[in-house]
Amino acid sequence: MKVRTRVTARTAGTRPLALLLALLLVVTACSTGSDGGPADDGLAAGSGAGQAGADDPVGGVEAPDEDWVVEVAFSNDTKLGGCAVGELDPGSPGGEIVTVAGDGQVWLTARVDGAWSSSSIAQLPGEAIGCVAADLLPEIPGDEIVTVGVTAGGEESGSPGVAHLLSRGADGWTTEVLLEDDALLHGVAVGDMDKDGVLDVVVAGYTRRVTVLGRDPSDSGWRTLGTGMLPDAAKSVVVLDPLGDRAGLAVVGCRDGSLIEFRLAEGGELARVDWAPGSSSQARLGALSPGVLVASDGGTLTFVKGDTRGPEFYASGDKLRGAMVADVDPGVGASRQACTAGYDGAIVVTGITSGESRVVARDDDRLHHLAVGQLHPEGPPSLVACGYSGRVIVVTHR
Repeated sequence: MKVRTRVTARTAGTRPLALLLALLLVVTACSTGSDGGPADDGLAAGSGAGQAGADDPVGGVEAPDEDWVVEVAFSNDTKLGGCAVGELDPGSPGGEIVTVAGDGQVWLTARVDGAWSSSSIAQLPGEAIGCVAADLLPEIPGDEIVTVGVTAGGEESGSPGVAHLLSRGADGWTTEVLLEDDALLHGVAVGDMDKDGVLDVVVAGYTRRVTVLGRDPSDSGWRTLGTGMLPDAAKSVVVLDPLGDRAGLAVVGCRDGSLIEFRLAEGGELARVDWAPGSSSQARLGALSPGVLVASDGGTLTFVKGDTRGPEFYASGDKLRGAMVADVDPGVGASRQACTAGYDGAIVVTGITSGESRVVARDDDRLHHLAVGQLHPEGPPSLVACGYSGRVIVVTHR
């Protein structure tokens, strides 16, 4: 395992966005606006596809619930393994979407002049399977991006694992290698693990190891703060309270169903507590204080805290690949909702207190990840999903 801070790529870009009608870089394609007509199924890579309706699907995406606006913000001809929402252009209102693709491309998607625009900001050497956006470099305006995946080929190539940090400078986006590991890195999260008021990075993967990385105050590089071992390959990571009162606690979900809590201890070790295991891979985790929301290969979306599992919020007949908690439905009131997506293509919102589940959108292929964030300056947060179809689907309550 190596920790490195090496510049591997730089992409040109200028600011502000409006000068180029794109987010940060040259636009590869531009969609119709949210009021535009449906696009053809065979969309060009880097394009948006407009808005779907219950009886008028766009690019294989359906909107079965009239209370929700469903848009295809981006369409690619390659699987999209992960997505995140962040303030990736601080000069623009609302947030932007980052997605990572099976061919190593990192895409940025944003609404520009009422239409979705996408641009490639990095070409990684191997497939990236997950990503997160957060303010990791406070001296630079806006958020940075961390991706996890492999150094070459696809996720099943057997190549070593790698975590990259993407940050934006005056000349565009710069890519650094944060960590190289012996096998695929599959999970990534951010949080103040050492409680110094600055976000750290937590990664885990198929070496059955979790690693906490923090900035080195002596040279502003990155160093390993702690490592811990896992009973099986890691599929997902979450920090329960990234910068709050419960900062410093991470939970890792494993392929064998294990859930492991970690805290930094003396000497660079991670103190471990085993939580109640599941019966299948704990594929995605979301923070639901004082525990976690778990989406499993068995198709269940369940709350877990310590040695207690339950309640179960939703059950699917296929693998789930999303576990987010957010107030995406203002009609529910103050209660947040448990949100998921999965291999059946459905994006589902479930009331935490009511238990009522609603399918708010459906793709015609398997979904691999779900994110949530404030894409519009006003209104509720949006759900963002991506997967094997290569589409980025944005779902917002009307």
